[in-house]
Amino acid sequence: MSIYPLYKEIFPSTVVDKVVCAAFTSPSDVNVIVARTSILQIYRFIEDIELIAEENAAEDESNLTQELGKDDDQNFLFPTLKPAANPSSSKTAHLELVAQYKLFGNIASMGVVRTISSGINGMDSLLLSFKDAKVSLLEWSLATNSIVTVSIHYYEREEFKTEFLANTCTTELKVDPSNRCAALNFYGNKLAILPFRQEDTSNLSEEEITNIASNLPYLQSIVFDVSSIDSQIKIKNVIDMEFLYGCHEPTLAILFESYQTWPGKSNSIKDTCSVITVTLDISKQKYPVVFARDTLPQTCLKLISVPDSMGVIIITSDAIIYIDDSSLGIGIAVNTYASSTTRFPLDKTYENLGLALEGSCHVILDNKDILLSLSDGNLYVIKLLENEETVTGIRFEEAGNSTFPSCACKFSKGYFILGSRLGDTHLIKYYSSKKDQEKQNTNGATNNNRQPINNSMDDVRKSATSSLEMSDYKFIVCDTLVNVGPIVDMAFGELAYPEEESQLHIIQKNLEIVTCSGYNEESSLCVFHRNVNPIVNNSFPMEDCTNIWTVSCRDSMFAGISMENSGSKIDSNNGINSDFFDKYLFISKKDKTMVLGCGEELQELQQTDFYTDGPTINIGCLINRTRILQVYDHGLRFVDNEGKLTQLIPIDETFEKGLVVFASIADPYVLLLFDNGDIALMKVDERTKNIEACSQPERINVIPTVSCCIYRDDSELFSLVKDATPKSSLSKSEHQSKTSTYFSPMNLDDDEFDDLCKGFETQNLNESKENSMEIDEEVKLDETPQVMGEVNEENVSGKVENVKETTYWCALFKQDGSLEIFKLPEFEEVFLFPHFDLSPAVLVDFASRQNLNSTSQKSEIKEILLINLGKRSKEPYLVARTSVGDIIIYKAYQYIPGSDVFDPFQKSQSQAELSERLAIRFSRVSQEYISRDTIYSDIHDKPVSKRSTQQEPSKNDIDQFDDATERQNFRLGQISRKIIPFLNVGGYNGIFVAGVKPAWLLIANNNFLRLHPMSADGEIK
Repeated sequence: MSIYPLYKEIFPSTVVDKVVCAAFTSPSDVNVIVARTSILQIYRFIEDIELIAEENAAEDESNLTQELGKDDDQNFLFPTLKPAANPSSSKTAHLELVAQYKLFGNIASMGVVRTISSGINGMDSLLLSFKDAKVSLLEWSLATNSIVTVSIHYYEREEFKTEFLANTCTTELKVDPSNRCAALNFYGNKLAILPFRQEDTSNLSEEEITNIASNLPYLQSIVFDVSSIDSQIKIKNVIDMEFLYGCHEPTLAILFESYQTWPGKSNSIKDTCSVITVTLDISKQKYPVVFARDTLPQTCLKLISVPDSMGVIIITSDAIIYIDDSSLGIGIAVNTYASSTTRFPLDKTYENLGLALEGSCHVILDNKDILLSLSDGNLYVIKLLENEETVTGIRFEEAGNSTFPSCACKFSKGYFILGSRLGDTHLIKYYSSKKDQEKQNTNGATNNNRQPINNSMDDVRKSATSSLEMSDYKFIVCDTLVNVGPIVDMAFGELAYPEEESQLHIIQKNLEIVTCSGYNEESSLCVFHRNVNPIVNNSFPMEDCTNIWTVSCRDSMFAGISMENSGSKIDSNNGINSDFFDKYLFISKKDKTMVLGCGEELQELQQTDFYTDGPTINIGCLINRTRILQVYDHGLRFVDNEGKLTQLIPIDETFEKGLVVFASIADPYVLLLFDNGDIALMKVDERTKNIEACSQPERINVIPTVSCCIYRDDSELFSLVKDATPKSSLSKSEHQSKTSTYFSPMNLDDDEFDDLCKGFETQNLNESKENSMEIDEEVKLDETPQVMGEVNEENVSGKVENVKETTYWCALFKQDGSLEIFKLPEFEEVFLFPHFDLSPAVLVDFASRQNLNSTSQKSEIKEILLINLGKRSKEPYLVARTSVGDIIIYKAYQYIPGSDVFDPFQKSQSQAELSERLAIRFSRVSQEYISRDTIYSDIHDKPVSKRSTQQEPSKNDIDQFDDATERQNFRLGQISRKIIPFLNVGGYNGIFVAGVKPAWLLIANNNFLRLHPMSADGEIK
């Protein structure tokens, strides 16, 4: 009997192995690309300008104390006018996750290159190397909004392999700074050169020019043994290699050993390492040596190429050495072991530091300064002392401490990212403190939630390093990528429930895993949950309930003030904003509608003008949330906040189309769907405050509609091609300065990734980390003078926001499987995709209807929803539900026809035809959510109800009902809401998916959509 092991990854890797920076997804974007073992994540770097309000808190507290000291009859509240806070600007940054991909193999190294093909669009390409000797060239497709594999290079030939079956040599990939070639070191001493196409082809051979004609972004690879570079130089073991900056031809520095040795022979043989710099003449395949240095320490670890010079810095276990073509080398020792491991002349000024440089990472800062992050998290700055462009010395300065590094990368000006396998990954802002210290002393301290990296060491280290200077650089943690590894120990058990809920979870156990993760100061206790576990505050039995709504409505005096721009909404009596609380609770049943008033307890209201004699289809608010609209099968009721009727609209007299089965409400529009598949649009008249029917073309109802929704776009992404073309040329600074934040009433920390987003909760076990991250006096960065404009009603409070134009659109899913988007209120068709029921990877606009004969299996779409989702910035998402309960998610992205020369969907259409179409496409979001139960449950092998695995009944089954009420209830059940948007639930906005296995669609601080199943004791209808 054979045993078949099963493997399933229940939680993806969170460690960061490699990180690079590139303009990958857009010419104007700065992307941070992270490799987490086999997961590739692409982040967008966004720099915001925060407005920090400065108020005299001491004066306010003094005034409050004086008021409280008065007699009771004099202690009353009175309005006072206070000057607006004087905001000062300070730049901060965060990362937003654009996309992530699961790859078939662990990523060994990464590189960024600008090829001819990607350079046409002004973007970079990505090189990935995998175990042994495999390289992939990836590009971002603007047309499909995803990565595409340009080429795969396989160097694992039998003649290159050694006698061992397992390859113990690491695969390192290096890219020339001028994007001329890439070098891959594999199988120890093998070197593969991958040249990239250049615009200048005058020096290329005929064969290479032929390859250019074939639109390949690369030329033929060159593979050779490094020992063949120079017969007089014996290269036995390649340790590291780096390309040099500013060379006319690609120049590669190689750190190697001339002969084999081991630490036991270090007493007799000390300096066994050497460095050579080689010019790669790709056209002639010749590799002349520029300069070479030998007798370097045996403990050499890595090379660092210095910008604007022909030199490199060599990092050893005990020393730092600089060499170039005009110098034999200078170095400093960082511990006392250096004198016993090498004969190389070293400056012993810093040997009392007692540092170990193994496992260190580096970032090149400004003015050739190099930030070195040691394996224990301590930060140091290496400064090269120059005299007339000649390096005469090395200065070593202390800079602070941070996470335990595994990789590092600088991007933009003043930012770098520090990756870690043992702790969290940090996005760090750095600046010189000389000039900013003067500003700090002048302006005083301000409070901020960003964390400065500790710039002080412990007392023991300070006493031993009295000669060590503090660096002028200061560092601030702007964002964090949470890591739950490495896991030292773990345990699992059942989730604890209150006593009244414990009986509901007997059949299906809800398990959780508790782990001890991290290392030293980065240690944490992590709790992993499989599902979202809601806490039931109250419950009561309710039969025949088909739908439920809660409504918050304001007084009609606020009809001209929107919720977003209404200023202060705090009730002075109790300090609570009553506008944010729900006032009514509507429960729709099969034969009636219950209206309950919300308060300390729910009470059914009788003296209202709401419709209660039958089921309700939808409830919504209009006129800036001052009126309530109730839609039922044969009419609409417009009611004020007190429940008094203001307008009654009978359907049979207004439209003569049948009975309403669905309604979509978006102030000021109402879209009705009738039982015969027709739709009708209504709008609130701004003058009369009444709802009126809008004119619409007859062709709208030629093909029956299955599902519909109204979309309100305030992100300015939905725009026509003629309007989107000038917007696409906005500068990067204009794009990044759109966000101006004053205060966030519900601001969750970036570290607080939340158990809903990542499935765990973290708690530091060592309080020393918190003490080291105490917020010092705030330094105002990049401060610019504020230009005061005209003071009016909009900016008198001191808060000025960018006014975005709001547009309205209508999305229809037709009976023939097509998806259509219309511009409101004209009902002008701007987007059409013929076979949306095939759920393709990309939805592309077709100017005309096409009959596509496909053998692919179609999905019967029951419901669609087009909605804005996001925490920091809103983005449009299209969510669809099939008849079996599957959820299909698409994300909208801007695409202007012709912007990608390699567009696979490019069609021959005139510019006049395209100018009136939407400049967007939709890309499908990958998710592994299974919305229906399997035949057997996963714990007790108990068969589940067949009803949960079958499709919904067909519309043809309506003939089995004789009673009109039963027929209408059946129609309502066919178009029942299962995709329900929500606002501000636990600080999140998103979508709740009802059904047998309910789920939450949430977006956390990284602005990436994730789907989280919810544990429930039954089907949520």
